[in-house]
Amino acid sequence: MDRASGNPLDEARNARELLVQVDLRRGRLRRSLAEALRVAIQDGRLPSGMVLPSSRRLAEDLGVSRGVVSDSFDLLASEGYLEVRPRTAPVVAAVAGPPAAAAERPPPS
Repeated sequence: MDRASGNPLDEARNARELLVQVDLRRGRLRRSLAEALRVAIQDGRLPSGMVLPSSRRLAEDLGVSRGVVSDSFDLLASEGYLEVRPRTAPVVAAVAGPPAAAAERPPPS
């Protein structure tokens, strides 16, 4: 993946630009952040190839520790949602969206 595309629209600079709703509760910070990012990726609000803010920047914007953000990024990387490399901001991986709803499927014949 080309991380240096030069297109400023391909990089989210802070939490507000991520277009995610995060309900940060004590004891559930990591899971809450990971779930919010996962849903945003599945919904297409965070498209494939988008560069997310660094863990330091996102932690500062959200008012949480860097470890919370790093752990969330690592979890999403292990699930295939993010590409994470040392000393670089994570990139949204190419993943399939959620399965189509049963109502959208044609009835069996």
